[in-house]
Amino acid sequence: MGQFYAPEPWKKGECLPTKEEEIRALNLTGLINIEQSHYGKAEQQLCQAVQLSEMVFGMVHPSTAQSVNNLALALSRQGRYGEAQPLFEWALAINKSVFGAEHPNTARSVNNLASVLERQGQYAEAQPLFEWALAINKSVLGAEHPDTTMSVNNLASVLVQQGRYAEAQPLFEWALAINKSVLGAEHPNTATSVNNLAGVLVQQGRYAEALPLFEWALAVREMVLGAAHRHTQETRENIAALRAAMKADN
Repeated sequence: MGQFYAPEPWKKGECLPTKEEEIRALNLTGLINIEQSHYGKAEQQLCQAVQLSEMVFGMVHPSTAQSVNNLALALSRQGRYGEAQPLFEWALAINKSVFGAEHPNTARSVNNLASVLERQGQYAEAQPLFEWALAINKSVLGAEHPDTTMSVNNLASVLVQQGRYAEAQPLFEWALAINKSVLGAEHPNTATSVNNLAGVLVQQGRYAEALPLFEWALAVREMVLGAAHRHTQETRENIAALRAAMKADN
């Protein structure tokens, strides 16, 4: 990973709010550039945000953690997971020190570190981190909060990656129950939960149970996202593949 340039010393008399505003602006424009896939620009802006945050606030401050996290996100979006990992670890160390081990900000950092480990195939290392994030979110935010649902899905997904389908299934069922209750049966997030549950049933050879779930997900996605959306097409392909597998078994 490229070295960060040492920041210039903060000069006495400079206006702190101006520096804070500059850091916020760099983070905001960096995140916008990430979403627009302008990763080079984003990386440059977020490196500046990290340097300024360290200069103004020090290494152990929420603003520094946010800037570091955003830079790690820019690297992760480019598939540069090995470079992103120590930055996510740094952000986690800050948030744990500042907020404590059971704060939602800490949970987000834990989740991000777990995700970058998962993307590197380090599933056994990622799993306890996803479990930690889930425990925090469930305790602090409640069982039906969106961050809790995300944690449930992430833990289920890392179990699937390890072939532990029977353990993943109740987690996908939990996520579906939350989304259906909070968002309704015809919401895209609910369709995603339905699709995930169907997929884990297929992996266990439970085709007859999976088919109506895929059909539910398809109906929602066609209605909400449209027939040409990639998620809709993906579900349609899942149904076709499942029907072919069921026919081959007969």
